[in-house]
Amino acid sequence: SAASDVYKRQAVDAAGETASSSLTLTIRAPLSIATETLPFGVSGEPYTQSVSATGGFPPYVWSLAGQLPSGVLLDDAGLLEGTPVASGTWDFTLNVSDASGAIDSSDYSIVVYEPLAITDSSTPVGVQGDSYWTAFSASGGEAPYTWSVPSGSLPPGLELATDGQLAGIPSSHGTFRAQVEVRDAVGLIDAADIEVIINEPLSVATTALPDGVYEGWYEALLSADGGIGPYSWLVSAGSLPEGLSLDSSGWITGHPSTFWGDPFTVSVTDSRGETATQEVSIHLTGTLRVSVSSFGVEGNGDSGTAHTYGGLSVSEDGRYVVFDSYANNLVPGDTNGVSDIFLHDVLLGTTTRISVSSTGIQGDGESRHPEISNDGRYVAF
Repeated sequence: SAASDVYKRQAVDAAGETASSSLTLTIRAPLSIATETLPFGVSGEPYTQSVSATGGFPPYVWSLAGQLPSGVLLDDAGLLEGTPVASGTWDFTLNVSDASGAIDSSDYSIVVYEPLAITDSSTPVGVQGDSYWTAFSASGGEAPYTWSVPSGSLPPGLELATDGQLAGIPSSHGTFRAQVEVRDAVGLIDAADIEVIINEPLSVATTALPDGVYEGWYEALLSADGGIGPYSWLVSAGSLPEGLSLDSSGWITGHPSTFWGDPFTVSVTDSRGETATQEVSIHLTGTLRVSVSSFGVEGNGDSGTAHTYGGLSVSEDGRYVVFDSYANNLVPGDTNGVSDIFLHDVLLGTTTRISVSSTGIQGDGESRHPEISNDGRYVAF
C-alpha cells in the first residue's frame, strides 16, 4: 500500500518577496513477493501459474535463480508456463525488482507427479454363490488412493472397498457393467469401465444322447453350463456301451459293438475343481445276428422263423432273445438232432440252450414257439 500527503513550500527573499508551490510526497510499502506457494504439476500436462508482488514501484521484472521443471519457463512478467516432461521436485528462487531498483526474493518448490492412471481393472469370471475376489491397481499421482463406483452396478453381493479390493459372494448371475474411479491424495482422478461376468453354478447341459447304430460310427459331444472353463469329462459311474469311449473334452466316439447299454453317469469338472454329474444312456439300433454261439460262430441249421414252426421272442429291454434252432453248433453237446430253444444275451454276447432238464439233459423231441417274459427272467416253449 502507499500513503500520500500534500505539502506547501514557500520561499522569501531579502526584499521580502515570497513564492510558494505544492509538493505531494508518496510513501510506498516495501517491495514484497505476495505468492506464498506454487501448485503441483503433472508430467505431460500444461502448467500455468502467475506469481505476484506488492509494494515498491511498478513495473516489476522477475528472474530465476535455480532450475524450474523441464519444460516450464518464467517470463519477465512472472508467468510460469509450459508442459513439464518429467516427474520430481524442483527447488528454486524467484527474484522480483521494481522501477526503483528494489529487489525481493522467495524460495519455492514445484512437485511434478506422474499422471494418475488405473493400471489394472481386469475382472475374473465368477460363479454365483462362490467367493469372489480381485484387486484394482493404479500408479502415478500421490498415494494413498481411494476407490469408488460412481456409476453402473456391481453384481449383487460384491462390494468395492476404498483400497481397490472387489470382493464378496455374488448372489446373481449375468454380466454387470460399472465405472470404477480412483482418486489420489492431491485430488487427481482416473476412471475405467469394467465388466464383471458371473456364471451360473456348474451343471451338465446334456440330458439326452442321440441314438446310435450297431457297429456304425458314433459321435456325440457333451456340454456343460456355468462354472469356469475349461471343462474335463469322465464316466464316473457305470460304463459306455462296448466300443465307445469318452475323451476329456467331452466327445463320445467309436463303433458300438453291442446293442446293449445300461445308463451311465458322466462327470464334468471345471477349472476351479467343482464337479457336476448327469445320468445318460445311448439307445442303439441295427441288425444283429443272434443265432450264433457264445464265440460268434454262425449256426449250421435253420433258426427262428426260418423254418415252418419256428419262433423268437425278445425281452422288453432288448437284452435277451429266445429262439428255436436246428443248429447243433451253438452250444457244446447238442446231439439230439431236433429243434432246441436258445437264449442269446445281447449284452454279454453269450448263447445258452434253454430246452434242457433241470440237470442239463437235452430234450429228445422238438422244442418250438419260445416266449420270454418282459423282464427276461422266464422262458416258456
